[in-house]
Amino acid sequence: MAKKSVIRVGIVGFGFMGRMHYGNWKKMKGARVVALCDKNQEQFTAPTAGGNISGADTATDYGDAVI
Repeated sequence: MAKKSVIRVGIVGFGFMGRMHYGNWKKMKGARVVALCDKNQEQFTAPTAGGNISGADTATDYGDAVI
């Protein structure tokens, strides 16, 4: 039996398009968003962030977000 693997996703840039990508990846079976990066830390707590981003590490430097 083949082992199911999970795609681990990191998103650099959490503005409008980053949030769109985040929402779509969260809906995909077999994928998990594990890291978010944006130069502006406030992007992660802004009302436009799209709700709960728990489970994903956040960083302001993409080098810190690399898995």
